[in-house]
Amino acid sequence: MPELQVKKTDAVGFLEAAKLTLEHLAAHRLGLSQSSVDSSKELARLYGNVRRVRDYMQRCVSAYQDVVSLDLTDDDAGLLVACCRRSVEAIENRLAGTALSPDENQWLVKNRALLSDWAVAMAARPLVDLPLRSLMKVLPEAVRALSARLAEKVYDDVNQRQQFRAPQQVKQQPALRPLLAPNRLKDPRLRSLVVIDLSSLARCVRDSDYRLSTVLLASIMESAILDHAIPRRAEFGLTGTPDTWKLHEVVLQSMGEGVEPKDRSLAFHLFASRNLLHPARQMVTPAVITVASFESLHEFVSRALHELGFGAPARSLPSGFISKGDMLL
Repeated sequence: MPELQVKKTDAVGFLEAAKLTLEHLAAHRLGLSQSSVDSSKELARLYGNVRRVRDYMQRCVSAYQDVVSLDLTDDDAGLLVACCRRSVEAIENRLAGTALSPDENQWLVKNRALLSDWAVAMAARPLVDLPLRSLMKVLPEAVRALSARLAEKVYDDVNQRQQFRAPQQVKQQPALRPLLAPNRLKDPRLRSLVVIDLSSLARCVRDSDYRLSTVLLASIMESAILDHAIPRRAEFGLTGTPDTWKLHEVVLQSMGEGVEPKDRSLAFHLFASRNLLHPARQMVTPAVITVASFESLHEFVSRALHELGFGAPARSLPSGFISKGDMLL
């Protein structure tokens, strides 16, 4: 969807909605495990996707700006709409509960209206329905009204809906798609490096130089994971300067349940690729980069960036983009 410019207070509301939804999904998964019911892979994937949206919103609101730019994919926008709907219901549950102070009551009503309006503005077909029970036995008027507005927006007013959807033909372009949008990085130094690396990567792939392409993949991944991890040093238990961190482990830790069995090896080889530019190390332990190994690393980086909230989930190298006969040392 097109980039959104929102007030920082609105972005904070989105962040709180994502946090609340993540807590409810976690409780739901825990309840299923305690009742000896296996939670589905779809539920685990949904949890990971909502966590990614939460992390992205945290990075956005951490910037010292009054207006926040949100660059959301259609899928992430759909998840954020679902989070807003859940938050509206939670607000209604609080309003119907214990007595609140006038100020708190006024704040909740204002936040409910804000999240409802933004949910309608961002809504597009199909709406995401969370696998969570309702917080109230009878849906309150505000929740029913929001559902009616969403249904009208998504299923009736087609022209209005298209204003908030990205052009479908973008996904059909055969050219190499960027791994991530540089403006999603909050540190200006890392953002500048990523812009340069993305441009260089496109040239190297076009010229079939997969050795340098692999090095650039590692550089892009390093910039992204630093931007993600530096504000969360305590959460990841990181000490010292970033150049001393084991970044392949930080990437895997950040991906959470999105990690696949093969990813540990891929992460290690990705960050070890910087040795390709050290002739002395190549003399001792020579490394070979094949088309297959580059494609595997590219797919891993694309998926890792998606899990961290930086990139799109689709595979960024189109099928058949690289000739299977090519090989570079």
